[in-house]
Amino acid sequence: MLSAFERILPLRRPSNLPRREMVTTVLAASGGLTGEVSRLLNVAAELAILDGREMIDLSHIEQAKNAGL
Repeated sequence: MLSAFERILPLRRPSNLPRREMVTTVLAASGGLTGEVSRLLNVAAELAILDGREMIDLSHIEQAKNAGL
């Protein structure tokens, strides 16, 4: 599922979302709810674009979780 999200996110660099550490973090932050995974990754992608990294890393997931938008 995270591979599919990575393909459609508008980022210039690969985030490697399917790696174990990222999957664990996304699962914990989203509670495994598909809608929450989507929201979390969209917010994380926005943060990655805004800070110029153009890839989602663990800090973006944590920031997106704490944003609670």
